[in-house]
Amino acid sequence: MIPYFTASGHNMYTNSAYLYLTNMQKLPETQPELYDYFMKGNHVIRTSDIYWAGLSTYLVIEQMLMKSLKSVGV
Repeated sequence: MIPYFTASGHNMYTNSAYLYLTNMQKLPETQPELYDYFMKGNHVIRTSDIYWAGLSTYLVIEQMLMKSLKSVGV
């Protein structure tokens, strides 16, 4: 995906994807317990008790960020 982000001019996505990929490739050495946890399929976040309501981490971060940036009208 990095070449597509670059070609389409999404430089922030390019930088973020490269950093994420680099960190995830080092994960077995830097965080072996977390790596094992991910490899067992525990890589989603559930914001409710519904079984199929798992979201990937970047979606949850985006949702929480957008929620915090919305202003409440008076």
